Amino acid sequence: MAQGLRSFVDLEHVSINQFDDAPGSGFYGRVTVDLPLVSEPATAEPATLDPDEAVRGRFNALIVDNILVGVSAAIIYAALGFEFQSPRWIVAVLLCEFAYFWYFERRSGQTPGKRWMRVRVVSRDGIPATGRQVAIRNVLRIVDAFPAFYASGLISLMRTGRIRRQRIGDIAAGTMVVLSPNGRPLRTPRYVLPVTTVLAVVLSILVCIGIARSSEDGFGGDNATLSSAVPGFGDGPGASPAFGSWTARAEVVTSSNGSGLGQRYAGYWKIVRSCNGTTCATTMVRNVIGRGSISAPLLASADGWRATFAKPPVKCESSTGRTIDVTVYERFVIRFGDGGRVAEARERDSDDGVCGGFVSDVNWTAAHD
Repeated sequence: MAQGLRSFVDLEHVSINQFDDAPGSGFYGRVTVDLPLVSEPATAEPATLDPDEAVRGRFNALIVDNILVGVSAAIIYAALGFEFQSPRWIVAVLLCEFAYFWYFERRSGQTPGKRWMRVRVVSRDGIPATGRQVAIRNVLRIVDAFPAFYASGLISLMRTGRIRRQRIGDIAAGTMVVLSPNGRPLRTPRYVLPVTTVLAVVLSILVCIGIARSSEDGFGGDNATLSSAVPGFGDGPGASPAFGSWTARAEVVTSSNGSGLGQRYAGYWKIVRSCNGTTCATTMVRNVIGRGSISAPLLASADGWRATFAKPPVKCESSTGRTIDVTVYERFVIRFGDGGRVAEARERDSDDGVCGGFVSDVNWTAAHD
């Protein structure tokens, strides 16, 4: 092999090329052999596992998801007849929110909002989050939102730093939010997260101050300990009420400030039943001559049929000297007899501790027309 062997080496292959066919070399023709180099498999962590790059997409996704949850909950629970902002409504919204986030994040790590913003929930090591992890991070979502404006969650995102960006639920569950493989980081100035966190904390403090002041105004009166609950009937609610018009008479039997004590007046009731599909509700309309009419749901309970009427707000000076709007509630408990055609009722009027805790009791008798 006069000219011998020439070899070419690059990053991926060793090439043995061109054997001389000179006389006496023992080789004739041309042979090409490619030998791949043996290398370690790529193990570098992809850029998409940087939680800091997903922060803005994560915020945008939360806005989208909360809108979807709110609209869905309003439609569903309005159809079920839940009163807005009642305890049942609040519990139902929280359950709906948990179910929404758990279902979508358990399936693919992405809610509709996260899918749109191309971010996803993963375990700390980058593998898909388990159902248990997703459940933990979403059960603690209410803690992250405390006391308002997601202040606790934002503080946690700041505290865990750029390499983790975990809210409290993520820390407990061992999860984080990162870009999807096809996601790109949204351009976000470095000051956005700190400024948003400070703003959320300040607004939360203002909300807490407002709640504290409202509590002080609402329960600062000398008679604040007076109960606003009207006592029921020990022998139960009696019969179901007859629907239609009723003629009623009332007498004021107690008054915490002496106003109207012993006064008698006439009124009219109307009890109606309405159904929407398979759901029915009973409503009572109370009309007192010279005072107008108000209505409220009439609900059966163990000690009587109950209805709570909210009168239009009136101005009042609180115990702290502030002028505030006060709503006086008229709470009825009724027992029906004679097949639901006669009734006796107890009414308690109260401002629920606001402006001195006014309370008065009224006894009613009524008969179906």
